[in-house]
Amino acid sequence: MSNRSKGKPASASRRKAFLKAAYDVCKENNVLFIADEIQTGLGRTGKLFACDWEDVVPDMYILGKALGGGVFPISCVVADRDILSVFEPARTDRHSAAIRSLARCRSRRLR
Repeated sequence: MSNRSKGKPASASRRKAFLKAAYDVCKENNVLFIADEIQTGLGRTGKLFACDWEDVVPDMYILGKALGGGVFPISCVVADRDILSVFEPARTDRHSAAIRSLARCRSRRLR
């Protein structure tokens, strides 16, 4: 998994060759290359994805921040059908139970 940006502009330029090398190692060993584009994706680096600067096309993208336009907190995973079909979708009842529990905690604090 690769996260292209660590917050310092100088570190990004030093790591440029690393991204391509990591991608090549993954391809040689039949390992998924996953790009963490939460902070850098959707045009935030001047290209659609930060990986585009090195002509790297990952097997999977993880997107966020810019996806919600700074208004709505949302994230997603993007990949080909062949890759995504390996994973099972999350059970929504687990998430809704967590949200209900959080709502109960908040309502108790307000009393």
